[in-house]
Amino acid sequence: MDQNNPLIHSLENQPDQAVDFNSPPPDQAADSPPPPPPDPILHQLHDSPSFKDKLIKGAGFAAVFLAFYFIGLGSYWLINNKTNINLGGLSENKTSTATTKTAANSKYKKGQVIGIDDPTFGDTAEGLLEANDDPTKPGTHKLIRGDQSQTAYLTSSVVDLDEFVGRKVKIWGETQTAQEVGWFMDVGKVQILE
Repeated sequence: MDQNNPLIHSLENQPDQAVDFNSPPPDQAADSPPPPPPDPILHQLHDSPSFKDKLIKGAGFAAVFLAFYFIGLGSYWLINNKTNINLGGLSENKTSTATTKTAANSKYKKGQVIGIDDPTFGDTAEGLLEANDDPTKPGTHKLIRGDQSQTAYLTSSVVDLDEFVGRKVKIWGETQTAQEVGWFMDVGKVQILE
């Protein structure tokens, strides 16, 4: 070893001492408080919500979404449904409520004429008036005059044809063009025959 090196010489001549790393350094007084710890680089900006809070919030959003989804689905089904709907005793049929009416509950009597006298409605036909239950055919009602080829399909801008379902009638109307059927009429006047 080099005896001339002062650092080595000073370390060799000192007795063995135990070093206490928890004690303050010798240049700091024993009664002074320890220095504050350095600021952390990362720190929380706010308290994060607990898992329970997140679960409740997520369930609330899911419930609102499902409610709107089922309201929309139910509305679509009610608007586009073509079958009878029973709403607490009230029956509604999208195609026509005329099928529930009969000749017995009609307020019109045999021989009575309902509608307007207009030269526009110059075509006539006689037969049994029924509701049109075929969505591929035009009109709300049909006039059965014999076999299927003689059936006239009807609509009316003047009279409520539902009042005459199940009755034998004579109608006055204006023939309209239709590709699906042989005869399609806009009815302006109805006379009850039976």
